Amino acid sequence: MGSPETRQGRAGRDGGSGVGGCADRGARCWAARGCVVSALVEARAHCESVTRERARHFYLGLRLTPRPRRDALFALYAWMREADDIADDPHETIGARRAALDAFAERTASVLDDRDATALGAMGVSLADACARYPIERDVFTMTLEGLRADLSQPTGEAVYADDAALDAYCRRVGSTVGRACVAIWGLRAHADAGRASELAVDRGIAFQRTNILRDIREDFETGRVYVPASVLAAHGLTPSELAAWSPAGRCAALVRAQAAYARERYERSRALELMIAPDCVRVLRTMTGLYETILSRIERDPSRVGRGRVRLSKPRKLAIVASSLVQPVPRAGMRERARA
Repeated sequence: MGSPETRQGRAGRDGGSGVGGCADRGARCWAARGCVVSALVEARAHCESVTRERARHFYLGLRLTPRPRRDALFALYAWMREADDIADDPHETIGARRAALDAFAERTASVLDDRDATALGAMGVSLADACARYPIERDVFTMTLEGLRADLSQPTGEAVYADDAALDAYCRRVGSTVGRACVAIWGLRAHADAGRASELAVDRGIAFQRTNILRDIREDFETGRVYVPASVLAAHGLTPSELAAWSPAGRCAALVRAQAAYARERYERSRALELMIAPDCVRVLRTMTGLYETILSRIERDPSRVGRGRVRLSKPRKLAIVASSLVQPVPRAGMRERARA
């Protein structure tokens, strides 16, 4: 997560070299490497366009982030989106997708190692800039790719995770990595504990990912993916196909309520994160959390919704959540000590 003096965005890591091997930040960093600043501007615009077109919940929240941190988040999302698209490509075989992910991983390494910022196209240019500016850990990318490879190894229609602990390990790879990267970009309050903030980001990422899993139970089953742990299914006397078909309804509802309670507890455990991140980014976290928690609340009120398909929020509801986040006061700096408790 970085040392206290560098949490608001730093010139680089490993002796000041940064991901791009440059001791300066932003446009100065690009100029020192002989890059054209206009290429960075175009790359940022490309990543924002991808985020606007593809992000269902994140775009509205990410828009609240001040620049240049907003551009870094768009670059991160664009990278995640491309990785997901490779892993989920319905027109390719599993073997072809694995090979494509391996090639994508190599191109990503070329960007992160400062061998070729254009290896990932315009997105790579913006991603390299983001990693030069902010202490985004390398394992954010490697762990995400590991999680996507695990998806490709799933037996069709069978529960692949033995229990909640195994599912949490998966969520750390594909959900918590995003949370940790966001915190690295947002920055922390002056005296916040970076280690504690990282732990809270992991919990919030698990909460988001488990909300996604509940939301998409039926849709995932239709593509052969079952994320609900085998032990949870067995405890409720259900098979994956019965859960997807929502029959018997009582058992299915009990399972979903139990898994929703598990996700809810992760939200509660990570509440203090809002008191630790940089004040000008609190509303971003608040909005993103509000969007996902609203979905979870709808599932809690009516578990059968997941048996009918993906639970969605209307645009007016999303805008209302954004508005609510904007009018709520930002926690005062003096409250940060409570965040450590």
